[in-house]
Parts: sequence; C-alpha cells; structure tokens
Amino acid sequence: MENVSFTFEDAQRISDSVLANERSKYAVKPVDLTSQSDEFVVIYVSATTKFSDGTQDGNLSYWNEETHLFAQYDPTQTVRVRAANTANTLPVGYIFARFQGNTTRSGVEGPLYIAVNSGGSGGGSTFEVVTGVVCHNDGSGIGVTTASLTTSDFDGAVFKNFLGLVDVIPKSFVGNASRIVMVNATADALEFGPSFAGSPTAADFLGLTDTPNSYSGANLKSVTCTASGLVFTTPSVTTTNSVTGGGNPNSGFTTLELVNDSATPGNNKYYGTSSSGLKGWQSIQSLLDAIEDLTARVIALESA
Repeated sequence: MENVSFTFEDAQRISDSVLANERSKYAVKPVDLTSQSDEFVVIYVSATTKFSDGTQDGNLSYWNEETHLFAQYDPTQTVRVRAANTANTLPVGYIFARFQGNTTRSGVEGPLYIAVNSGGSGGGSTFEVVTGVVCHNDGSGIGVTTASLTTSDFDGAVFKNFLGLVDVIPKSFVGNASRIVMVNATADALEFGPSFAGSPTAADFLGLTDTPNSYSGANLKSVTCTASGLVFTTPSVTTTNSVTGGGNPNSGFTTLELVNDSATPGNNKYYGTSSSGLKGWQSIQSLLDAIEDLTARVIALESA
C-alpha cells in the first residue's frame, strides 16, 4: 500500500468540502407550491376568515433547527387550506395538512391543502407526545412525561413559555413579580427565588439574600453581622464607674468624661475623692496636709 501524506492545505480543502456538503444537506429547501406530493406538510393558518369556497389563508412552514421553532418559508406567499369537515373553521396556528391539488378563488389559482383534523369542534388523529424529560435524583434514571394530543393541538405540543416546563413550580406568574428563577434546594426543579423589587443587582448590598431588602429606617444605623446574616442596628457606647457620656456614635453622642470633670481644674490638682467620698479634682495641698498630719501621728506614737 502506498503511503499518502497530506499537507495542511489538503486537510483544509477536505474540511471545507465536508462542511459545504453538510450545509447543503441540512439547508432549508425551496418549496414547490404546485407539488402533487401526498406527504404531510405543516401549514400555518394565518386567519380564521372563510371564503366562499370554504378555504382559509395559510403559509407553508418548516422546523428551524437553529431556533427550534416553526418558521414560514415565505409569509407573503399564501396557500389555501380548509378543514376536512367543510362545516368547521380552522383556528389560527400550525396544523398538519395534505396537498389536494389546485383551486381557484377570486380568479386566482393556487395550491389547496386539506387539514388532517376536521378543525373547530371536530376530532382528529390522536398521538402521544413527550412533554418533558426529568433526571431523577434517586438513581432511578431518566423519566419522561407524555400527553395525548390530537392534530388540532399540534401547536400546543411545542412548549413556548417558561411555565410550560414540567419542572417549574409554581405554574403561575401571579405574585412572583420581580423574583429571580433559581434551582430548588433538592436540585430537581426550577422555582421562583427572592424578590428583587426596585431592580437591585447581586452586586448591591440590598440584592444579597442575607441582608435587609430596604434602607427604610436605617438612617444613622450600622451593619452588624449575626449568625444568619447582616442586619441594621443602632450603635451605642455605654460607660460605667468614673466615666460618663456615650450614646450613638452616629448621632447624639455625648463626650466621654470623668465624673465631675472640668476643663480647667486649676493648678496642683489630682483626680480622686474628698474626705466625704465625692469624686472630682482635689487640691494637692490638702493631700500634703493629710500626709503631714499622718506623719505627726506616727511620730507621736513612736515617742509614746
């Protein structure tokens, strides 16, 4: 076998060729409105108005793999569609239909499609659809939920809103304004979380889940940490014994000072108590006199 080597340019050309082929394979193909195919197609019924020939206006549609939604090939180009039971009126929305041929309305010929279901009060084919896939956290694997739908419910088989998901609790937006959506505590469903009324963000103090959600009444208060979160509290400095004053450092705070303190106690003073126990500034001379008196008493006792 002969060895074959590839350059980077060779590999790039092969890659481009494969990519072009894939794009061509999955690209939306133009629809021939005069096709006689018996295959089912999806028609979007655009109006409930019924014309004299019993038909309504519609558009050929396809499933868009990128958006995961139905889209119309050309909303400006309509086809004629009518219910299998001509007495019924088709509702606005997507339905299954089969090509019937061409019909003329108001002198203009166009393709005619017949809805698979009879529309209106009529029945239709019933089929099971998967409405949800849930991963069980008890180790039992993956489960699915299904629903029986008729072809008239085709549009309802595609969930288009948040509340249509099977793992959303509760099934209502009522009372949940300004709330975030989060995974629940058991990690098996979605639920509405804390309210962010006033449009705070997670970077805001009020946007945190363990803080108050309003600054109302918090003027001149401080933030205090508790075992369960942060709270607003009124700070206060208390005093005891020979020190007086205190209060809220943010408002109405009284200067700390000694009992019976004075800004100008005078010279040769000391802070202490008088002979009667009164706190305040005392004269050093009275202290010297007391020492002199005590010394004389000691001398007298020694001489006795």
